Amino acid sequence: MAVGRWTARPSLADVPSYDAAFPAAYIVPATSGILEARHALLSDAQLRSRFSEEELPPWVTGPDLQDFVNRIVQGLPLRRPSPVQSARLCGLLAERTGGITLHIRRVLERAAVAAIRSGQECIDQAGLEESAHWRGMAPPMRGAGLPRSLRSG
Repeated sequence: MAVGRWTARPSLADVPSYDAAFPAAYIVPATSGILEARHALLSDAQLRSRFSEEELPPWVTGPDLQDFVNRIVQGLPLRRPSPVQSARLCGLLAERTGGITLHIRRVLERAAVAAIRSGQECIDQAGLEESAHWRGMAPPMRGAGLPRSLRSG
């Protein structure tokens, strides 16, 4: 003999929708400059149908790149202000890195480490032109390493 009260099973109309129950349960993955991640997402039909691909254009010399460089340098642990407000410096960064965000950041970080080690404590044009900072910074070819069917452009 069962004890308790028997209730009818709720209908689907009584169950809140997933979106209403968990409004902030969305995850937006972002990959930056990682061709393998792009390949993994685009090579599977299920994943490809769930994610969209947005490609950021490379940086070009101008006020946006200047602002980006200023913000990176301000966040570096340098004791002295760095004179990076220069179209020539931004042109150098855009040209040698191919405008790739990761490469710009790496070059500035390498220059900051060298400036700290030397006691200069700031990044300047001469310091940025040192060849050691640019090792491995050749701009990647678009779509390199991907099957032809997945290459964009």
